[in-house]
Amino acid sequence: MSAFKRCCAALLLSILCGFLVACGGSGSGGGGPTTGQVVVTLTDGPTDIYERMLVTITSMTLIGSGGQQVLYDGPPVTFDLLQLRDRADLAFSQRVTAGDFSKIRLELAGLTLMDLGDDPLNPIDDVVVVLDNLPANGKIDLNPQGPFTVTPGETTVIELDMDARRSVQVVENGNGGLKVRPVIFTNIYQGDVILPSRLVRVFGTVEAVNETAQTMKVCETEFVAQLDGPAPVDPTSCIQIFANGASHFGTDGVAIPFADIVTAFNASDSLKVTSIGFASLPGTAAADDIVLELDAVVDELGPRRDNTMAGWETTTGTVTSDPFTTGCASSQCVDFLASEAGADITVQLQAESRVFTRDGTELGQGDLSAGLAGAFDGLRVDNGGTEELRASLFVAGPDAGDATVSGRLTAVDLDVPFGTNTFDILTVHADGVEAVEVCVTADTDVLRILTDGATVTIADLLDPAVLDPEVLNPELLDPADYLLIEASGAAIADPDDVCDIDAAVVIVEDPAA
Repeated sequence: MSAFKRCCAALLLSILCGFLVACGGSGSGGGGPTTGQVVVTLTDGPTDIYERMLVTITSMTLIGSGGQQVLYDGPPVTFDLLQLRDRADLAFSQRVTAGDFSKIRLELAGLTLMDLGDDPLNPIDDVVVVLDNLPANGKIDLNPQGPFTVTPGETTVIELDMDARRSVQVVENGNGGLKVRPVIFTNIYQGDVILPSRLVRVFGTVEAVNETAQTMKVCETEFVAQLDGPAPVDPTSCIQIFANGASHFGTDGVAIPFADIVTAFNASDSLKVTSIGFASLPGTAAADDIVLELDAVVDELGPRRDNTMAGWETTTGTVTSDPFTTGCASSQCVDFLASEAGADITVQLQAESRVFTRDGTELGQGDLSAGLAGAFDGLRVDNGGTEELRASLFVAGPDAGDATVSGRLTAVDLDVPFGTNTFDILTVHADGVEAVEVCVTADTDVLRILTDGATVTIADLLDPAVLDPEVLNPELLDPADYLLIEASGAAIADPDDVCDIDAAVVIVEDPAA
């Protein structure tokens, strides 16, 4: 794992899909604050399997030397993991007693996979797969690299990245069944650390605005990807939005100046806004109820779309044309095939519409081209009897074509020199394939998954030496007893290089898993 993540006390979580949580706040007693805010944000890695992946969570608990602190324990909360492919949601928040913690325990009630067929509005051709036989009955322990401290009066952010693509696999038993192997990456952020460059989405009610500073205070936030269950966000938690430099869009999807947000706020008892941008921990000057700060790239006034109400939506799919102006009702347009649709929809782009990569790099609208996968934020509008999407933002997904190898881990070689660098090399044997050499660096995420029947434990590893089969069991004779490994990253074509894959992610399991 990267040195940056180590400094942040990075946690790796393995679970059905990817997922990020954030909590914040403080409480006060006779001698000052005795509680800290914990904010949980959820996100997911890219996947092309299914169109909806519904995850149901029933509890989340911090466990450590200070005992147990509940982040959530109530009626099941269900959310669509695949709405989080290219951004993170503010999902949970809770004030907890300060202390040292070494584990995050999740309890899941189920996973539902949905393919909406050719007509997403007609449920007849939908394919729904309910997976309720979760490993260890859905109990998952996420172990950080070391204990982390929730400090009185300060915010701790827990980011859960639930990897849908790696969490659901086809069982190779001839019947095409599905197997769940939770894969969750966890990072902890505290102090002066700036959160990583993943865009974070916040939806709530504007409580205050400052026209001069171009800031908003957003409270009563909601978990955007949530489909069912009670609101898991502490209603007293608020987000400070810094909107200077952001593009702003009105309730009709048309770009507006920030002064129009002020006007709308003064005219409304409950102005809703979606702000998408880069999150950071509250500064020392922040009010006590501010649990997160957000440097917005877009602000969208109005409700979110659901089954009963029109509004802003996040639509994932593939761009099917280069930008064009002929017949376009805006400055330029593209055609877009949504994952849940059977036909293209025209997307209207204004000069203020923004384009980013999933890792937070800003692009231009000229970078949109046929074949580019990603997600638009937009509002559906009528254009002469044809429904189109008036977009505020496009987030391009990464290329999912990483080189991948799965097999048995047969050797670990540490500190192998090559040029001016050194690498740890994992040797992987797959059935019928020559040995593949996998390079592991400080930037590689190494996840160890242990299942004992009662709990799935997911741990973040820093030292591949602990995986060496000669260290684990020098008497190993049967190849079936070697650890299972899945590694993915950039393929290396140079035959003179020390390895075949420069790994971004390595997942290790016991052979009986």
